[in-house]
Amino acid sequence: MSKSQIELQRQRGRLIERIAHQRAALAREAAPLKAACDTTDWVLATVRDALRLTSQLVQRHPAATAGLVAALIALKPGRVVRWLGRTIVVWRSWRSLRQWLPRR
Repeated sequence: MSKSQIELQRQRGRLIERIAHQRAALAREAAPLKAACDTTDWVLATVRDALRLTSQLVQRHPAATAGLVAALIALKPGRVVRWLGRTIVVWRSWRSLRQWLPRR
């Protein structure tokens, strides 16, 4: 082998080693992004499931849906938002309490 070929092999070896270090550093630095992406995937899947279930509910009970929409329109929007906030607080409280209750 000629000197130039030997030098090319050495350079290639150094480059491969440098690339390996860069890949390891990139993997370490990207780890927090993976957690954020996993959370985003979970949220999107949850929203998608909720929308699917809501769609099925509306299709199965169109009269109840129409009545609910009419009631929401009849009430003032501020009242609806206030009651929605209260409902969310009660729901969250129930979820927290449920963890402490014994399972049957």
